[in-house]
Amino acid sequence: MNILIAGGTGFIGSELVDSLRSDHQITVLGRDNNHIQDVFGKRVQACTWQDLEHLDASRYDVVINLCGQSIAGLRWTEHIKNKSLSLASKPILP
Repeated sequence: MNILIAGGTGFIGSELVDSLRSDHQITVLGRDNNHIQDVFGKRVQACTWQDLEHLDASRYDVVINLCGQSIAGLRWTEHIKNKSLSLASKPILP
């Protein structure tokens, strides 16, 4: 399957990519192609948010959105919780 993973370099995303990449074609959507390549090498296709408008969404069988705000060093408040839920509910592909 062709799988697009937004947030694929994060804590959960990087583990998911590692577990899926041997059997599937993975595209990782992130802020920086160089960082994606540093994490995964050539084993995945890298795509930035700026490239998203040129991405052909029809080629993906599955889209997984793992984007979120880092809460390292922050308290888990209602504001942070609501902001995280808001991020998770936004569509990433047109």
